[in-house]
Amino acid sequence: MAEFVALREEILHWSQHIHGIFVFQVGASGAVLSFALSQPGREPVALAVPIVSYLLCTRYYYALLTAVNIGMYIRTVLSPKVSGGLGWEEWNRSIQVDLRPRLYATLVLTFPGTAFVAFVVGTIGLAFGDLALSLRLGFSALWCAALVFLLLNIRLVVQMRNYRAKLP
Repeated sequence: MAEFVALREEILHWSQHIHGIFVFQVGASGAVLSFALSQPGREPVALAVPIVSYLLCTRYYYALLTAVNIGMYIRTVLSPKVSGGLGWEEWNRSIQVDLRPRLYATLVLTFPGTAFVAFVVGTIGLAFGDLALSLRLGFSALWCAALVFLLLNIRLVVQMRNYRAKLP
């Protein structure tokens, strides 16, 4: 029973971590986009968002996998060891509505969605902005990196969807 309590506390820890990443992603993306749109010529700064978004999305995915795996361990390993089972995991799963479609939509909007918007803003600023050649070259390199990270972000969220869809 002590192991169950410790694992439930660990799930709580990872759930709080997931929430913190989500809040930070929304806040940081909003702040960078606000800065980029606050004055003409700043738009290319938004190209940093896809990179940061991907990094936060990978951390979000790791935390989500950890919490889900702990729950699966409790249900499949610990519960059978206890006379009559633990029951809480099964009961909890039985009363929940399948939120996977809503979770997926939220993930798409939060991570690759904001990265895409920032990429478009940065691309427009880079294409039509009045930038010195050195700035244009630097932001062009950032544009290439932002495109790669945007695509990686989309791929990661699709992987999350596929993993979540396989859960019992």
